[in-house]
Amino acid sequence: MKKLAAHYLISEGEVMLRPLVTLSDEGVVVAIEQWDRLDSEPLTVFHSGAIIPQMVNAHCHLELSYLRGEIPRGCGFAGFASHLRRVRDAFSREQRERAMAAADRAMAAEGVAVVGDVANGDESFSTKAHSHLEYHTFAEVFGYRDNLEQASQLLSYPRTTLTPHSCYSLQSGIFQDVVRRSEGSPLSIHFLESAAERELYRGEGALAEWYRSMGWEWDFLSHYSSPVERLIAEIPPHQELLLVHNCFITEEDVERLTAHFTSVTFVLCPASNDYLSGVMPPAAMLWRKGCKVAIGTDSLASAESLSVWDNVLMLKDVPLPTAVRWATEGGARALHSSHSGKVAIGEKIALVDEVHLL
Repeated sequence: MKKLAAHYLISEGEVMLRPLVTLSDEGVVVAIEQWDRLDSEPLTVFHSGAIIPQMVNAHCHLELSYLRGEIPRGCGFAGFASHLRRVRDAFSREQRERAMAAADRAMAAEGVAVVGDVANGDESFSTKAHSHLEYHTFAEVFGYRDNLEQASQLLSYPRTTLTPHSCYSLQSGIFQDVVRRSEGSPLSIHFLESAAERELYRGEGALAEWYRSMGWEWDFLSHYSSPVERLIAEIPPHQELLLVHNCFITEEDVERLTAHFTSVTFVLCPASNDYLSGVMPPAAMLWRKGCKVAIGTDSLASAESLSVWDNVLMLKDVPLPTAVRWATEGGARALHSSHSGKVAIGEKIALVDEVHLL
């Protein structure tokens, strides 16, 4: 047993001053108190910062960890896709596996307990099988039906479900088939990461130009006027959604989505958005409207680290206790985790240093 004291304890959107937490030898919380004088508390370690719950990385691409530093900062959404196609086959399987294992260890060392991970193949599952982290894997479907069949083969792995990639990369029939096959499981969908996604539905912008240059015809463009309209039309209201990125989402979009769906969690990855395009998601608007929010990192192809805490600190327009709640409870709830996302008896904790509450 040991006792851990700190300046603050941040959990469930609240701040506790002068916390004194007793931990078992396994690091599990057995008591939560407050200290007055630490010299009267034997076996106490003081942490200059805050005690928070273990964190949840609600959106990650672990399999892209080997691409750290390979995609230039500021290349934009279209530039990212272009660079990714050029460099992703230049690394051996051994290099990719070492990078994934290192990324997994780094998340665990930081205080992450749960990861919502996107997979396009089977390479990440060996790392997950040996990990101390709890993973929910979203087998991502995009393009044509052969990708759906390939993604479906990943369902043999634990805690793995299907999800559509986005509202712009799947024909309606395949999109709806994925939704049907995912009945009872949450969907994790890249959503309004760039302005080009909304422009596509007007026949404008970079995505529309790309589709025309490839000779592609996408049926949903003749049926819907916006990505929001498509989600509402093609996904049942009771289906749980994790909508990821949301850089170009509006208040009207949020109101329509939350009015239609029983459960929508908006997953924010500000470090990735800043790395690629310098655009930040509207965190303050989502906070003001009382939305369910979680925090993700995206991948090391589009961010310098998989630090959930670094992403929390970027949300400067949101009170820190709220951002911490998003990074803990918000993700735990959205992923149906066994972790509560709270500092509570029976749970483990994380320690963070940089805390500015005012």
